[in-house]
Amino acid sequence: MSIPDRFDCAVAMDGGSLSLAWPAQGEMVSYVLNRSIKARGTSEFEAVTGNGCMLSIDDERQLLNDLLELLRRLDTTNGCIDIVKEFVSVLRRRHDV
Repeated sequence: MSIPDRFDCAVAMDGGSLSLAWPAQGEMVSYVLNRSIKARGTSEFEAVTGNGCMLSIDDERQLLNDLLELLRRLDTTNGCIDIVKEFVSVLRRRHDV
């Protein structure tokens, strides 16, 4: 799936979870990088979910590829660029890329 140039991002007040969302095929697609205070020290810390569900390894790799392609297109002044970079960094570490 290709991520459109216009998308939303946010930082949650749970201690720093990050989210990205965009419309795809008539529905909103959302991804969350769990950095909540509650998750620190657990296997849930830095877990990535899509629409509230854990992602498979293949889904995570696809998201990483889509985010890398998005980074190549994004203007450096885009307010969401740092959040996209954080998702990429976590997914790269997870998949040794």
